[in-house]
Amino acid sequence: MRNPTMLILLVVVLSTVSQPVYNQTFRNGHWYSAMPMPEPPSSSITTISKITSGCGLTDPGDSEIFPHTAVVKLFIRRGTEHAVASGVLIGRRFVLTAGHVVFKPGYGWADNIEVVPAYHDGKAPFGSARAVSFLAWDGWTKQKDFDYDIGLIVLDKNMGDCTGWFGFGAQPDDNFFLTREWRGLSYPAANGWDGEYLQFWYGTLSEVNGNTVGLNCKAVGGSSGGALYYKDHTGKRYVYGVYSHGNMDYTGFARLTTKMFYDIKNEMNKWGAGSSCR
Repeated sequence: MRNPTMLILLVVVLSTVSQPVYNQTFRNGHWYSAMPMPEPPSSSITTISKITSGCGLTDPGDSEIFPHTAVVKLFIRRGTEHAVASGVLIGRRFVLTAGHVVFKPGYGWADNIEVVPAYHDGKAPFGSARAVSFLAWDGWTKQKDFDYDIGLIVLDKNMGDCTGWFGFGAQPDDNFFLTREWRGLSYPAANGWDGEYLQFWYGTLSEVNGNTVGLNCKAVGGSSGGALYYKDHTGKRYVYGVYSHGNMDYTGFARLTTKMFYDIKNEMNKWGAGSSCR
């Protein structure tokens, strides 16, 4: 039996260098609408829960300073569909996002994703990068299980050399998620937000349900794939999950498993350097 007081912490060190109405962003000759966050399963059962603190989204300030520079807005094309979502750099050329951003059941993999770090009000201060490869897990692509709603994007550029990137981690102890204050960064583009500015959330989570953790707050389209991260006592930031699903009363995050952690590490090791971010 696992000792419940033992924490198993896996991390990669970061670099410092109702019906919602969806707003639209015009870019490269196309209108992009917010990617809706999928509804949570109706049979969801909370296994561990507590009171939530902090639901409001706020402007975090200057988007051109770290860590805000490492959060990205995604412009996704699937056939005739053009959508926007969020993600976070976790390496020189790797972006963590939601599985449903890179793979849509019933359609398949995205045809193209443009990645724009530190996006604000139509501006791209670090330019943009293109996805050259995607990774998602069978639990999402074959079973549409929100426990596996995580995706990885490989970029053509070493964008993180210009923006910095977050560390990432896996933590199998459920109480780790309920006994700490968490932060979220994403580009909401519905329900009063236009997707033009980064938004920040800070507070505690309300529940753990299998491999998802939740917050009793409204989910907002466009946030899919945004970072759920923890800031440790040294000031370093580690992503442990991404915005995944929700409704008007609930936001769910898919959390990284130990297997996902090592799968991502192995995928990173397969790729050499991309082109310069400058």
